[in-house]
Amino acid sequence: MAADRCLTVVSAYGTNGSVEYPTFLETLRGVLEGAPTGDSIVFLGHFNAYVGNNSDTWRGIIGRNGPPDLNSSVVLLLDFCASHSLSITNTMFKHKGAHQYTWYQDTLGRRSMIDLVVVSSDLWPYVLDTRVKRGAELTTDHHLVVSWIRLRRRMPDRLGRPKRIVRVCWERLADPSVRGLFNSHLRESFNQIPREVGDIESEWTKFSTSIVDAAIRSCGHKVSGAGHSGNPQTQWWTLGVRDAIKLKKESYRAWLARGTPEAAEAYQQAKRTAAGVVLEA
Repeated sequence: MAADRCLTVVSAYGTNGSVEYPTFLETLRGVLEGAPTGDSIVFLGHFNAYVGNNSDTWRGIIGRNGPPDLNSSVVLLLDFCASHSLSITNTMFKHKGAHQYTWYQDTLGRRSMIDLVVVSSDLWPYVLDTRVKRGAELTTDHHLVVSWIRLRRRMPDRLGRPKRIVRVCWERLADPSVRGLFNSHLRESFNQIPREVGDIESEWTKFSTSIVDAAIRSCGHKVSGAGHSGNPQTQWWTLGVRDAIKLKKESYRAWLARGTPEAAEAYQQAKRTAAGVVLEA
């Protein structure tokens, strides 16, 4: 996910008996308490609860599009979801029964929606759909349930071209001759500053600019952070690496232009060579 949003995904399996169900929910509660603060939560799994579609009573917890079936675990699960601001997304979207019921038993003609996708309230607005996908080949009497979630996220910072940093070579002031030249330029710059500049900000600007100008004239400056070609001055970026990368790019363009097996093999070889050269640099 994005840098400003983290997701905790939990696989859950609820028991059939109503006696054991509170223990199952206590386990889920412990997982929630152990999740990092601020994380969005997704529970996926076999909850063994028929949650119905009473969206008026359980507003925000379930929608009106679920099957009407209920069982003994429903109130326990819905209370748990309400106390932790969780939404059962299966019930929020209108689908045919074939795309709602997650479990079936053909011999008895029974079916139910017991495999659920449950999300925290902050994530619910980004859920696009939750439904059964019947085409999946599964060796079970449960259907595959799929949920689509689209998050708004901050775009990653673009690296772009390395910045060129220009700095004064202050270390040259250790040389007495350079230091004498700097003092001479500094006095010359100070003599050009008007005696009364005005406010303190203007005086400081004039003062600091005079020092920097004198230092550049006497000490010189140098560029760091990137080379003239725009490539970062790293230890591994050598002439050999540069040539290998250049050959790889040329081979790739030749492959696109020709589309022959020979061009494809040449590109793969150039790619392997470039990787080896970078590794050894």
